[in-house]
Amino acid sequence: MLDFSRFLLPPLFSDLQKAAEGGPVIIINASQYGCDALIIHSAEDPVHIPLDIMQVDLSDLSFEFQSLTENFGSSDHLHKLVSILHKLWNDIVDPIV
Repeated sequence: MLDFSRFLLPPLFSDLQKAAEGGPVIIINASQYGCDALIIHSAEDPVHIPLDIMQVDLSDLSFEFQSLTENFGSSDHLHKLVSILHKLWNDIVDPIV
Protein backbone atom coordinates (compact mmCIF):
# COMPACT_ATOMS: atom_id res chain seq x y z
CA MET A 1 0.00 0.00 0.00
CA LEU A 2 1.25 3.48 -0.82
CA ASP A 3 1.92 5.87 2.02
CA PHE A 4 0.48 9.32 1.30
CA SER A 5 1.19 10.78 4.76
CA ARG A 6 3.60 13.34 3.24
CA PHE A 7 1.53 14.11 0.14
CA LEU A 8 2.18 17.71 -1.05
CA LEU A 9 4.70 18.28 1.74
CA PRO A 10 8.36 19.06 1.09
CA PRO A 11 10.74 16.10 1.20
CA LEU A 12 12.45 15.24 4.45
CA PHE A 13 16.13 16.11 4.72
CA SER A 14 16.91 12.42 5.26
CA ASP A 15 15.17 11.61 1.96
CA LEU A 16 17.26 14.25 0.18
CA GLN A 17 20.44 12.81 1.69
CA LYS A 18 19.44 9.35 0.50
CA ALA A 19 18.78 10.73 -2.98
CA ALA A 20 22.26 12.32 -2.90
CA GLU A 21 23.97 8.93 -2.60
CA GLY A 22 24.39 8.97 -6.39
CA GLY A 23 25.62 12.58 -6.42
CA PRO A 24 24.69 15.89 -4.84
CA VAL A 25 21.13 17.17 -4.89
CA ILE A 26 20.92 20.87 -5.72
CA ILE A 27 17.91 22.92 -4.73
CA ILE A 28 17.41 26.40 -6.16
CA ASN A 29 15.26 28.70 -4.04
CA ALA A 30 13.91 31.94 -5.50
CA SER A 31 11.76 34.41 -3.62
CA GLN A 32 11.11 38.12 -3.49
CA TYR A 33 13.76 38.31 -0.76
CA GLY A 34 16.57 36.72 -2.75
CA CYS A 35 17.79 33.61 -4.49
CA ASP A 36 20.10 30.91 -3.24
CA ALA A 37 21.09 27.31 -3.76
CA LEU A 38 21.45 24.43 -1.33
CA ILE A 39 23.77 21.57 -2.15
CA ILE A 40 22.79 18.39 -0.32
CA HIS A 41 25.39 15.63 0.06
CA SER A 42 24.67 12.14 1.36
CA ALA A 43 26.93 12.36 4.44
CA GLU A 44 27.81 16.04 4.92
CA ASP A 45 26.11 19.20 6.07
CA PRO A 46 24.29 21.12 3.32
CA VAL A 47 26.15 23.94 1.60
CA HIS A 48 24.38 27.29 1.19
CA ILE A 49 25.29 29.43 -1.83
CA PRO A 50 23.77 32.90 -2.23
CA LEU A 51 23.00 33.70 -5.87
CA ASP A 52 23.34 37.13 -7.42
CA ILE A 53 20.03 37.12 -9.28
CA MET A 54 16.56 38.24 -8.32
CA GLN A 55 13.31 36.29 -8.64
CA VAL A 56 11.93 38.77 -11.17
CA ASP A 57 14.99 38.19 -13.38
CA LEU A 58 14.47 34.42 -13.20
CA SER A 59 10.80 34.87 -14.09
CA ASP A 60 11.76 37.02 -17.08
CA LEU A 61 14.33 34.45 -18.25
CA SER A 62 11.76 31.67 -17.87
CA PHE A 63 9.18 33.61 -19.87
CA GLU A 64 11.72 34.41 -22.62
CA PHE A 65 12.85 30.78 -22.77
CA GLN A 66 9.28 29.47 -23.03
CA SER A 67 8.50 31.99 -25.77
CA LEU A 68 11.58 30.92 -27.72
CA THR A 69 10.71 27.24 -27.54
CA GLU A 70 7.28 27.94 -28.99
CA ASN A 71 8.69 29.87 -31.98
CA PHE A 72 12.20 28.47 -32.38
CA GLY A 73 13.81 28.43 -35.81
CA SER A 74 15.42 31.73 -36.78
CA SER A 75 19.01 32.78 -36.10
CA ASP A 76 17.66 35.64 -33.96
CA HIS A 77 16.07 33.06 -31.68
CA LEU A 78 19.36 31.20 -31.45
CA HIS A 79 21.13 34.42 -30.35
CA LYS A 80 18.46 35.01 -27.68
CA LEU A 81 18.73 31.41 -26.46
CA VAL A 82 22.50 31.70 -26.14
CA SER A 83 22.03 34.94 -24.21
CA ILE A 84 19.60 33.26 -21.77
CA LEU A 85 21.87 30.26 -21.25
CA HIS A 86 24.87 32.57 -20.72
CA LYS A 87 22.99 34.49 -18.01
CA LEU A 88 21.88 31.25 -16.31
CA TRP A 89 25.45 29.94 -16.37
CA ASN A 90 26.95 33.12 -14.91
CA ASP A 91 24.33 33.75 -12.24
CA ILE A 92 23.35 30.24 -11.17
CA VAL A 93 25.47 27.36 -12.44
CA ASP A 94 28.96 28.89 -12.08
CA PRO A 95 28.55 29.88 -8.40
CA ILE A 96 27.28 26.37 -7.62
CA VAL A 97 30.01 24.56 -9.54
